[in-house]
Amino acid sequence: MSYIPVHLHTCWSLLDSTLLISDIAKKAESLSMPAVCMTDHHNVKAMVQFFREMKKRNIRPIIGCELNVFNESLDGCYTVTVLAKNKNGLKNIVRLVSLGNEKRNIEVLGEPAVSLEQIRKCSGNLICLIGDSQSELYCSIYDNPSIASRASSEENCRKLIRKDWEDRFDEVLNKYESIFSETFIFCDKSSIPSIALFEKCVNYKTNGDYLPSNNVHYLAESDRELHKLILKSGLDLKKETCSLESYSDNKIFFTEHSECHLMDSIDGGERTLQLLDLIEDYDIQERPILPKYKVDDHEISNDHEYLVNACRSGFRTTGLYKDLQTNKELKSLYGERIAHELRVFEEAGISSYFLIVRDLIDFVHRQGLPADVRGSSSGCMASYLLGISSIDPMNPDPTMEYASERELPFERFYNEGRNTDGNVSLADIDIDVPPNFRDNLIHYCREKYGKDCVGHIITHSKFKARGAIKEMFRLLKPAPNYFEIANTITKSMVEESKIADDILERQQDDPDYGILQWNIDNVDLVSNYYETYPEVFNLAMKLEQIPKNESVHAAGIIIADQPLYNLFPMRYSAKLDQMVIDIEGSEIEYIGGVKFDILGVAALEKMFQIEMMINKSKTSPEFGINV
Repeated sequence: MSYIPVHLHTCWSLLDSTLLISDIAKKAESLSMPAVCMTDHHNVKAMVQFFREMKKRNIRPIIGCELNVFNESLDGCYTVTVLAKNKNGLKNIVRLVSLGNEKRNIEVLGEPAVSLEQIRKCSGNLICLIGDSQSELYCSIYDNPSIASRASSEENCRKLIRKDWEDRFDEVLNKYESIFSETFIFCDKSSIPSIALFEKCVNYKTNGDYLPSNNVHYLAESDRELHKLILKSGLDLKKETCSLESYSDNKIFFTEHSECHLMDSIDGGERTLQLLDLIEDYDIQERPILPKYKVDDHEISNDHEYLVNACRSGFRTTGLYKDLQTNKELKSLYGERIAHELRVFEEAGISSYFLIVRDLIDFVHRQGLPADVRGSSSGCMASYLLGISSIDPMNPDPTMEYASERELPFERFYNEGRNTDGNVSLADIDIDVPPNFRDNLIHYCREKYGKDCVGHIITHSKFKARGAIKEMFRLLKPAPNYFEIANTITKSMVEESKIADDILERQQDDPDYGILQWNIDNVDLVSNYYETYPEVFNLAMKLEQIPKNESVHAAGIIIADQPLYNLFPMRYSAKLDQMVIDIEGSEIEYIGGVKFDILGVAALEKMFQIEMMINKSKTSPEFGINV
């Protein structure tokens, strides 16, 4: 009998799970699961990837989150899992995740958390699942849940059950049922005595009417060792002193128990299928959410009309209008080119994007500083007419006569064929500015479009091949000189950039083929070490694609027409002392985010300084130039 996993943590519960989303989707498809719930620890970083991977395999994606909730004494947290019934429910999850990640909440406990009152205000279109081993319901039956969790037998656990546990159980359940329109009790299948006894209590109270589950953190039993090592890596990173054997991620999840893989079936699993009737088959994809272009403090009501007029003026400011007067055929070609581009931008609804980019570049120029763009944006006539690009795509070499074969193709920059009714691709223009002015430009954006409407993006680093090898040798210590061995191996590995095309070709037949496997196959020294330490290498190959930590994206910011916390999950960044968007830039476009890449380029600053020094030397012979 098919079932729905309702308590599942992906690898985006950082250093707590090894579950890659693509692997979950393939496994769920092979087991004919109709749906899968994603319930990561107080984040929805993976919601776009999870949604797309499940949809690709005709599996219902149920986006949820295991929230931390302040307990009454504010000295710790309970947990409650919420599932989105529809798009409005997902917006409420996003809001709760952001509220929990605010600075003041994290400072209280050292981890994200929300209050029950905050949950009450955002409970619409949410399904509540309660029963995790750190939930208030679980804690209600024991005098001391922490001691109970470490009891060696159910008999010992029974001694710790409260005398009034049934009344307290009902009190907690009634509290959550008063907040949510649908509340389900779920129980993890576990050999941990305290959890096994809790399930018996739930069974008694509900006459078996609860959702069976297991606390999924890895795909198969064979991944258990890798998961233990991931936990160890996380403990080391946090400088925790507890051992793995006593490890608890605030969910009383012990590594000596092996019920945490995605099971083929589960007793009573058919009871989970009732969720399908409650959760709509909705889409999370959004068209680009762009702000209205502003001139001073006034919004322009018709962005596209303003863009057309700006391009028309551009023919004069660039000198094209004068140059084309004597060549009617070429004038017609220019007219057709810009008319085509403007039609594409109007249909896509992205006209204001170009106006905003021009405004940012103009702001830099007004400070007397250089700003430029790079790459395929030079193939856009609108960019040239607006002063975004300095290259005429129709005639990129002004020293030569026009020739059609030298035109820079617009489609290289923006291909309207990628747009569908439900999806609009965004243009991608990278803005290069001097590094020491980048923060000033972002501050200008925040002042103009609203501090809450402009934000940085989170990014994550993965272990990758070299990092995975070093981490596995460090954790396993297979030889006294493990550090030197790991360095020898990683130094002999070929750079990823040099073999990227070959790896992509091999992944056509084997999607799991990675950089480390390529080096084993092609580098003799790596191959020899693989023969000596196969376990280390095999674990490292599984570790390659797992994210390990988060930081702020070096260049990207999002600008929207409303506060970002209405649209995207946010989290506090201590480095910036502000909230940042907790989804990677490569996926945020799918849910409507419009990314502007503002790069601080040191070479641009140096060239500008040299130019200033040379120009000054022409008028001031006494000025010594020491470059």
